[in-house]
Amino acid sequence: MQYVSTRGGEPGTSFTQAVVKGMAEDGGLFVPVHVPALDPHLIHSWRSLSFCDLVVKLLSLFVGGDFSVEELTPLVKKSFSSFPSNPVPLRPLQRTSPNASVGEQMMFIGELFHGPTFSFKDVALQFIGVLMEHILENHKGDSTDATVLGATSGDTGSAAIHAFKGKSNVRVFMLHPEGRVTDIQRLQMVTVMDANVYNIAIQGTFDDCQSLVKAAFHDSRFKSTHHLCAVNSINWARIAVQITYYFHLYYQFLETINFHSSSLPEVCFSVPTGNFGDVLAGFYAKQLGLPILRLVVATNANDVMHRFISTGTYAKMPTVFHTHSPAMDIQVVSNFERYLYYLSGGNCAQVSEWMTTFQQQHSFSIEKALLARVQAEFLSAEVSDSDTVETIKSVYSQFGVSVCPHTAVGIHAVSLARPPTPYVICLATAHPAKFQAACDLAGISPHVTVPNELSTLHTQPQRCFQMPCSLPELQSFIAQHHALAENHC
Repeated sequence: MQYVSTRGGEPGTSFTQAVVKGMAEDGGLFVPVHVPALDPHLIHSWRSLSFCDLVVKLLSLFVGGDFSVEELTPLVKKSFSSFPSNPVPLRPLQRTSPNASVGEQMMFIGELFHGPTFSFKDVALQFIGVLMEHILENHKGDSTDATVLGATSGDTGSAAIHAFKGKSNVRVFMLHPEGRVTDIQRLQMVTVMDANVYNIAIQGTFDDCQSLVKAAFHDSRFKSTHHLCAVNSINWARIAVQITYYFHLYYQFLETINFHSSSLPEVCFSVPTGNFGDVLAGFYAKQLGLPILRLVVATNANDVMHRFISTGTYAKMPTVFHTHSPAMDIQVVSNFERYLYYLSGGNCAQVSEWMTTFQQQHSFSIEKALLARVQAEFLSAEVSDSDTVETIKSVYSQFGVSVCPHTAVGIHAVSLARPPTPYVICLATAHPAKFQAACDLAGISPHVTVPNELSTLHTQPQRCFQMPCSLPELQSFIAQHHALAENHC
């Protein structure tokens, strides 16, 4: 398996190189040159596999000759050792009220938040932490140390920090938009006092943080000098691992409805969408052959992807709206570029043209024939803050289930998008206790059990650095602390 940049550069890149580099030198993202179509009988035969065994099976499709099954297996098992025996359980929404009315479909919730930081980001980042350590220690890359540079709208930061904290050969610089993450999300980051972790509060939005990260990676000399490595969903390994839970949730769905025919039923997944990485993993799962009829792209007021799927125009709005679902407060959607690569039929020149136009004019449009293809893959909906809060309230009152605001966006989007299948799985991306303000507004806070790991955060010491949205200042900060780390060694 080889990789190439979405903009045409670096053909012949290996899986390990794609993981370590994160972004291509031409500013594009790495994608596999070929996505295999799995035989339906093979997909059916994986039904009884454990989650870890399924991760190994699917990753084996994408690692090429870089890792054998024997090498991958212990890495995967180590990655999920802190998770429950079923890392991503499926919960059917069973009615507890005779007046339940959330959608007409049989709806299920795929709980992705049972990792160490109570977010779906743990699923992939725990593996990336173990994988990166293995690559560095076994000299599989070009360096024996790495500088992890990332931006977070809330959950990626704590998940990445937890995955890499304390590792002597890795430094972590995590940017978050000051005042635009929940207090719990902030505390999960700034209470980590390990010497290799640097939390930076940027004066701006998540898009500003993400732009700084991309600009740093695009500076080839800086990237090479400091051995930059990406952990945002621009890193291909995150997408590759996330494909697994679509398969795992689908197999649990088959067991739940007691389905044993050889002709597998189609389902729809509703995915709360910010940077498009989670739903892109679903797109790859469908390309591999998982019977997904449609993917529902559920957005909040920052509805850039909903507008694209509806009209064919990808346009950034002047303002990033601050909502109850902050992980989705994004206007520049990084992983969208990977989808454009497939939409264009692998036409890297076309992708480059689209992205250049967007950079210069903040919008571009696709032709009607391509829009028809988009709408054959995706449905979409934009969900307001008021509907988000009302959904949190109604899901609890009708089903006795507490959900976070992002999950509520995904659930309510189903009633708006109306997917043409009786079976819908909504991805639950975070523990509701991380979003107390939204739960307070919905009146369900007394019913939300707060994990001990979250309830004691406010009593712990904190460390965070404030910084304006300035690439020179960020690079100077990284260089200074990189030098200090090397002198300490």
